[in-house]
Amino acid sequence: MLKQILLNTSVFDMPSQNVKQVYLVNSVIIAFILFVLRPFRLHESSLTDLVSVAVSSGIITYFSCIVCFAAVNRWVSRQGLRRRYFVYAEVVLSFAIIICISCGIFMLRSYLNKIPMRFDILVSFFYYTLIITPIPVVVMRVVLVVRELLLIATAKTSDTDVPQDEQSAPIVTLSNITGHESYTIQINTFAYANADGNYVEVHHWQDGKLEMYLLRCTLKQFAAHFTHHPHCVLCHRSYFVNLANVSQIARNKNTARLHIENTADSIPVSRNQLKLVNEMLTTSP
Repeated sequence: MLKQILLNTSVFDMPSQNVKQVYLVNSVIIAFILFVLRPFRLHESSLTDLVSVAVSSGIITYFSCIVCFAAVNRWVSRQGLRRRYFVYAEVVLSFAIIICISCGIFMLRSYLNKIPMRFDILVSFFYYTLIITPIPVVVMRVVLVVRELLLIATAKTSDTDVPQDEQSAPIVTLSNITGHESYTIQINTFAYANADGNYVEVHHWQDGKLEMYLLRCTLKQFAAHFTHHPHCVLCHRSYFVNLANVSQIARNKNTARLHIENTADSIPVSRNQLKLVNEMLTTSP
């Protein structure tokens, strides 16, 4: 389970306020390391200068992390990046932070005439920053793992108290310690869902457009809420579909794809489920 958590959690899952708090802790840790280990020739500095460097470096680290996170997170949102690629976005974020911290501390020290503005010194700043950077990365990863374990331990699914008819029955209500992941949907607006790590992407119509909502649960847990709706089936190990909203099935030898009505979306059908899906589409009114 720990391996799955490490692979499927990301800093982009966390609320921005929590990210700022973690980065603040990281900045304090880095300031402490600079004060104790004294890299960047700080062993030659006075105590006053050492303290000022540690504090200013902590501040530069904090704001560099916040700015880089905001920029990369905005890019991830605009690109609609799938969760499996978040790890690459985190690598980009880490390198952006390294560059900002190195250049920030170097420019500050040069401005104060503490070091000459030379390229070889800037390179040494990158080198030391590269050594220090794994510390905040590890801290962030530990926070993510602990947070995910708490969410898994406290998460639960339950149906809401609403009339259980075909048009108003909710799919799922997911509650956890964040208090934000609670969602209901009407069956007739549900198109399909697909698994994405520890999450399920729910695709449904809203105001005439196919929207996507992310739920924290497994596809198996999600599908368990459709026992009274036989037209909603697991067509693939990673896809769950409402056959009432399928326009056609496209076959190619032993494979097939379901085309969602009024959209360009299509989803795969596994060989094991092909016969069942085909029969249900044939017999459906």
